[in-house]
Amino acid sequence: MAHLGEENPAHIELRPLASTTEVPGGARNPKHHGGRLNSETVSLINDEGHSQDYNEITTRPTGLLIRDTALPTLVTDLKDAHSKRQSNVFAAWGIELAVLLLSFGVLGAMIAILQSFRDGEVPRWNGTSSGGITLNALIGVLATIFRASLAFVAFEVLAELKWEWVAAQFRPLNDVQRFEDATRGAWGSMMLLPVVTIRQPLSIVAVIVVVLSVAIGPFAQQAMQTYYCLRIAEDRPATVQVAHRVGTGRLFYAQRPSYYVLHVGLQAAMQDAVVNPSNDSNIPSIFQCPTGNCTFPTYADHPEQPEEERASYASLAMCGRCEDVYDLALTNIKKQAGNDTGGIYIQLPVSNSTGYQSKMTDKLQVSPGGPVGSNVSYLDAAVVGDLEWASRVVPQDFLDVASGSAANFSILALSQDHCSTLANGSISCPLSDAKVMSLFNGAWGKPTDYVAAACTLYPCIKSYAGTVQDGALSETVVRSTPVHMTDRDEWWNRNGVQFPCWANGTLYTSSNMSSASEELPASAKQNVSIDLKYWPHDGHVVKFGEANVTAPRDCVMSVVDGFLGAVHNVLVKTTRVRCLPQGHQLETASCFAVEGDRLMTGEDSIAMAGFLHPRVTSLNTIRENVESLSLRITTQIRQYGWGPYTQDPVAVRGEAWESRTCLHVAWEWFALPATLLVLCTLLMAGMVVRDLRASGGSVVWKGSVLPFLLKDHVKGLETSSLKTLNVAARDFEIKLQKAD
Repeated sequence: MAHLGEENPAHIELRPLASTTEVPGGARNPKHHGGRLNSETVSLINDEGHSQDYNEITTRPTGLLIRDTALPTLVTDLKDAHSKRQSNVFAAWGIELAVLLLSFGVLGAMIAILQSFRDGEVPRWNGTSSGGITLNALIGVLATIFRASLAFVAFEVLAELKWEWVAAQFRPLNDVQRFEDATRGAWGSMMLLPVVTIRQPLSIVAVIVVVLSVAIGPFAQQAMQTYYCLRIAEDRPATVQVAHRVGTGRLFYAQRPSYYVLHVGLQAAMQDAVVNPSNDSNIPSIFQCPTGNCTFPTYADHPEQPEEERASYASLAMCGRCEDVYDLALTNIKKQAGNDTGGIYIQLPVSNSTGYQSKMTDKLQVSPGGPVGSNVSYLDAAVVGDLEWASRVVPQDFLDVASGSAANFSILALSQDHCSTLANGSISCPLSDAKVMSLFNGAWGKPTDYVAAACTLYPCIKSYAGTVQDGALSETVVRSTPVHMTDRDEWWNRNGVQFPCWANGTLYTSSNMSSASEELPASAKQNVSIDLKYWPHDGHVVKFGEANVTAPRDCVMSVVDGFLGAVHNVLVKTTRVRCLPQGHQLETASCFAVEGDRLMTGEDSIAMAGFLHPRVTSLNTIRENVESLSLRITTQIRQYGWGPYTQDPVAVRGEAWESRTCLHVAWEWFALPATLLVLCTLLMAGMVVRDLRASGGSVVWKGSVLPFLLKDHVKGLETSSLKTLNVAARDFEIKLQKAD
C-alpha cells in the first residue's frame, strides 16, 4: 500500500463506508468526530505490508477499493490515450441514432400493416382462430418495440444531460441520483421534473417522451377498432330455383285428349293462396342460403338502366292483373210479394271458349235484400272469354295481355268501398242517396254499394332482384314480360326471351342477343319469334310488329298450351260461384257453384269465399287475392318446372354472406406515438447539434459510471471519451470492503 501523500497511490479509498482504528495488541478504540476520522488516527498500509503509525494508532481502510493492475510500461500509453478527445459526434451517438431510425421503421410498419387491413377482414393467419399470431398481438409487439426504442433514446439523453447539469456548477449530490433514477423509468423521470424545470429544457422533453411512452401500447390497440361485417363465404354459394319450361307430371297431365288437368297439389296451392293471401314467395324449397344472408348479382339491359330496374335472374311465371269495371254495372229494381228486392248486374258476352258451356253465364248479379234464396247474392263471379266488353273502362295494355291469357274472370260483390262515414257516424253510399235506398240496407244489416273487377291470369317471364335476409327470401319483380303466342309459334307452345340474361359467361341483352348468339353451336341456341311491343330497343320500347331473335337456350322461356288449358279448366270450375249469407249469420257467407242460374248448394267453393270480405271488399283486396294466386302458381312452376336442357329446375348461383370481424383504423390514436417520435427526433437532433457546437470538441459519457470511479486514476478525465475510459477501466480492479 502506498503512503499517504504519494503522488500515485496504489490504493484509493472512495466513499468510505466505515474506518476502524486498531490499538496495538488487538484492542480497538474507535475515535470519531462527527462521523470522520482524525488525522491522528489514520494508518495506510504500504506495498510491503508494513504500517506507519501516527500516535501509535493504525487505521484499516474500508469501502470501494480500486487497485491498478496495469504494467508500468502501459501507463504512459494510457495517459496518452486518455488525452485524446472524441471527435466524431455521430459515432458517439451511433447506437441512439440507429435505434431512432428503427423507431421510424417500426411506426411505419404498424401504419402499413393496419392500412393494408383497414375496413377489411381481420386476418386469421395459419387458418385458425386459436393458432398462430393475431393482428392484435403483432401490433402489440411492434408497439412494445417502438416504445422501448423511444425510451432508450430518451434515457440515454437524460444520462448525458446529467454531466451537463453537474458541469455547470456545484450541484447537490442528490441531483445525480435523481438523474440516475430518471434513466430507469417513468416514475423516476417525473421526480426529476422539479429539478430541471425551466433550467434544462432538453431534460423536460426527454421526461415527456419517457412518461408518455407508457401510453403507446394502449393507444395503438385503441386505434384498432373491430366491428362485425359481412363477407362472402367462398365455399358455400347461395342458389335459387327458376324454371324455363313447364312439363307434365308434377304440374299437369292429360286427362283425355285435348283436355288437361292440374296436379292436385297445384290445385290445393291455388285454393290456399286465395283463402290465405300472401305476396311472399318465401318457399324454403326454392332457395338455399347456408348463412341466412345471401345476395344475387344484378345485371343491366343497357348502361343507362337505373339500379332499381336491374335484374338478378328470371323465371317462367304466371302473372295476374285486375282492373276496375265499376262504371259498367247496372242497377235493377224489382218488387216481388211485398218485399223490396233489387240487384246490381254486369252484362257479359256469352263465351264459347270452354267446354263448360253449361256453367257459363251472360250476367253477374248481386242482390242484398229479400228472403234468402237464389235471388240473394253477396258475390258473383265467372270465367269469361276475352275482355273486350270492358274496353270502355280499362287500359289497352290490359286488353293486350288478356288476349293471350290462361283465363279471364270477372267479380261483382257488395261492398262499402265507395261509401263514406258521415259526421254523425252513419254510413252514406251512392245507392242509398237514390230512391232505391231501402233496397240496399240488407247486406250485413248496413247500407251498401258494390265493387266490380275484371281480372286476368297470363303466362309471363318475371325478372327478379332477389336477396335472402335472416333466412327469408325477398324478391322484387323489376319487370314482367307476357309470353304471347305469335304468328310463328306452334299452336301448342309459346316462347319468350329473358333479357338481360347471363349465360355461358356472357351477358346477353336486348341489343346484342342475336349477334352474341351467333358463335354458339346449333344445339345451344334457338330462334324465337317475339312481340316487339315488349322488346326494348336502345332502352325504348317499340309499339308494334314481330321479329325473330336468336337466343341461347339458357335465355328462352316456353309454356305449353296444355298447361294454360289446365289452369283455365280449374278456374272455370272454381270461379263460377255465387256467395250468400247462411241464415242469420250475417258476418259469414258461403259460396256455391252455379250452373246456368241454378245454385248448386251441394258444391261449395271455399276458394272464392276468400274474395269476399264483409263490407270491405275492394279492388285492392281482389288484386291482393289474384296476386297471391299468381304468385303461388309461379312458385309451383319454379319448384317443379324444367330447365332449358333437363326436366329439372335451374339453380341460379348467388353469394352467401357470413358475419366476420373487420377492422376500422382510428388514425387519430396514432397522434401520440407520432408526436413522441417527433419529440424524440428533435431531442436527438438537439444533442447532436449541442455536441457539434461544443468548443474544443465534446465528450459523451451518457450513463457510464466510470467517470466517477476513475476520477483519481485518469488524468485529463474531462477530455477523455467513453471509449478511452472503457480501455482504461480494463486495467483496474474494484472491491467493496466492509468492516470486520
